[in-house]
Amino acid sequence: MIVVIPTARGINLRNLAPLIDHGSRFIIVDDSPGRVRINHPSFEVYDWSDRRRLLGPNEVAIPKGNGACRNLGFYMAWKEGDDDEIVVALDDDCVVESPDFVDRVQSTLAPAQRPVVRGEGRHYNFFELFTDAVI
Repeated sequence: MIVVIPTARGINLRNLAPLIDHGSRFIIVDDSPGRVRINHPSFEVYDWSDRRRLLGPNEVAIPKGNGACRNLGFYMAWKEGDDDEIVVALDDDCVVESPDFVDRVQSTLAPAQRPVVRGEGRHYNFFELFTDAVI
């Protein structure tokens, strides 16, 4: 699993412990001139100078100073990830508490039988599929 996190503040590694323990790789998009530093082998940090180097004249396609910077992380995950690797985007203040988070994401995205809606008309209430769901 590759985890993409945009930030201009920093990352608390304790918030990501289950993902780190599972062996996830992290792409941190530092939306600053280079304030974010992370000393961990599973983390790659890309700042504005990296954006310029990687995208060249196409750098303008990803504006600075907003969540769109996460798109650089998606681009890097696409370039460096395996064909069947899952890419998850988190905000920099997310706390992953569940030790089985990665397994649950993989299970959710695995090929499986899914609910099918059939009936008259063109519009359906999606939430009716989950009326008996247990959370």
